[in-house]
Amino acid sequence: EASSVMLGVKRYYPSFLRTIPSDKYQVEIMVLLLQRFGWVWISLVGSDGDYGQLGVQALEEQATQQGICIAFKDIIPFSAQPGNERMQSMMYHLDRARTTVVVVFSSRQLARVFFESVVLAKLTAKVWIASEDWAISRHISSLPRIWGIGTVLGVAIQQKLVPGLKEFEEAYVRAKKAAHRPCSRDSWCSSNQLCRECRAFTVQQMPTLGAFSMSSAYNAYRAVYAAAHGLHQLLGCASGACSRDRVYPWQ
Repeated sequence: EASSVMLGVKRYYPSFLRTIPSDKYQVEIMVLLLQRFGWVWISLVGSDGDYGQLGVQALEEQATQQGICIAFKDIIPFSAQPGNERMQSMMYHLDRARTTVVVVFSSRQLARVFFESVVLAKLTAKVWIASEDWAISRHISSLPRIWGIGTVLGVAIQQKLVPGLKEFEEAYVRAKKAAHRPCSRDSWCSSNQLCRECRAFTVQQMPTLGAFSMSSAYNAYRAVYAAAHGLHQLLGCASGACSRDRVYPWQ
């Protein structure tokens, strides 16, 4: 899933189709949220990479236009580790900024490193505004002592499930547990599909599957169906044959 605004520029990405809304909308929602509660003195943190950096840039532009001041701004680097020198410095300056509200526009992987550092630095009594990638992620909510950091408000995408997917995965796990012998590397013991990637799903991973993972699966499922039906119509397919054999990105 990709929500970057840049991917909507057809000149550079003519064949790109979205499975989730553009970051443009969640930035607008975040600014409206800040305005609604009268929060005009904030800190802004983003993750390294296009998602976080472009999100921070867009949020800073829109927030300042609405009279919201950015007291502190920083980027969580890819190399960040919980409590290392770089993160200690970030925590120190975040604390010194004296802001109650912190917007964290980050991927869930780097958000986890960030909040592990927040817990270590004992930063509490703040309001954290979450971007959609980590807002409802168990990757963050399962962190030890995360409950002590303050209040978290976030932007999330409506959750939907693929009918039967959860039951299919649970059946796979049950079959795996009941198997008398482990699957070899070159077999697909518990699947009737020629899908090598299916073997990467393990019993240990089952508890980590939640609404977030299932919703991501639904978005991919919906995208495949949309592309398939679109190509079917574009190529003039009927009864197993197509009247056209070539399409262009602009079509």
